Amino acid sequence: MSYKNHKSLLHHNMQALFKFSFVTNFRPYYLVLVLYFASVLHSYTLATSLLAIMQIGQALFEVPTGIISDKVGRVFSIKLGVVMEIAALLMYASLPHYWTLACASVLLGFAFALFSGNNNALIYDSARDAGKRASFHSFYSRINVAFEISGFIAAVLAGFIAAHSYHLVFWVSIVPQFVGLIMASRLTEPERVTKVTDNVLSHLKETLRAYKKNVRLRKISFTSILGGGVGGARFNLLPAYYGQYVPLSFVGALVSCNYLASAIGFRASNWFMKHFKPINILLTSEIYSRVMSFVALASSTITAPIAMALSAITYGPQDVAMQYLLHEDFTDAQRATMASLNSLLTSIMYAIFLVITGFVTDKYGLTAAFLLCNICVLPIILIYRSVFRDALKKQ
Repeated sequence: MSYKNHKSLLHHNMQALFKFSFVTNFRPYYLVLVLYFASVLHSYTLATSLLAIMQIGQALFEVPTGIISDKVGRVFSIKLGVVMEIAALLMYASLPHYWTLACASVLLGFAFALFSGNNNALIYDSARDAGKRASFHSFYSRINVAFEISGFIAAVLAGFIAAHSYHLVFWVSIVPQFVGLIMASRLTEPERVTKVTDNVLSHLKETLRAYKKNVRLRKISFTSILGGGVGGARFNLLPAYYGQYVPLSFVGALVSCNYLASAIGFRASNWFMKHFKPINILLTSEIYSRVMSFVALASSTITAPIAMALSAITYGPQDVAMQYLLHEDFTDAQRATMASLNSLLTSIMYAIFLVITGFVTDKYGLTAAFLLCNICVLPIILIYRSVFRDALKKQ
């Protein structure tokens, strides 16, 4: 498909990616994975081990898939990721035996690794080619609104479908992935402005060299790794945390409130980016999230899950500001590889905190596990403050 100018290509890719993101993020299966694994394997230990395998698989594939994206193409990576997710879901639904489920978990980790870094790089490259690089945050936030709204709908429906049949959840989840594969064919690869070296080792060395030279990149990357890893483990505990205050049938609805709050945040993020500097948004949002989380943990009434859900409303502006700063510092030749390297370290941090929070929950309870997560991410505020001071010095 050819276009008269880069602006029409940007418009086309954003429309196609919005629809693709909405459809493929309809994943009701993701909210019942542990329950499904436990029901067919009769063991929560085996069930959680499959989640760990998925996370390890994603971590192992992060950098290779980033290189695939930079060398072969963004659109190819998206199509391959959807195919891998469909294959994993088919195995989950039809072959419920441990080692088959383990193989499917590896495939799903591979799929998530292909999407990680790559999809944001596609947005940035399309915006850059159209001369709209400074508006990356606007396009990024729109795509994430689609993600959050789709996740909200999936979370609401997941419990109702699972009450009828866990297998039905997977078969229902497969349909939008096939639709997404068709939609992915409408995406167009942006032009490359920098030649990517054919030497993989040299490519990685150039990536690491960029981190070494850029202090802000190192600081913001570290906050994304720490926040994403600890936050991922924390999110896994949310259904159990909400279950302390409401009946099980309402847990899905409360989880969906987090998606809804995030969607509102992403929708408003463009306004925030126009009126405030990205680092100011990061610092303020992080302080707000920590305060609301501590308020929730200090409460023992129904206000606790409400406060916890409200803490997610700044996630959108915070994520948009972070991605804006990261992609400003990422190099064109290693853009997806650098994002995947961050995701690799985030996955490792996530896996570590899965084990830690599980142990703390068993020994001291859910509140203690959430308290630990909040304490561990407090250094992020100090790092943002450091970046803020660095920016003031340059003025």
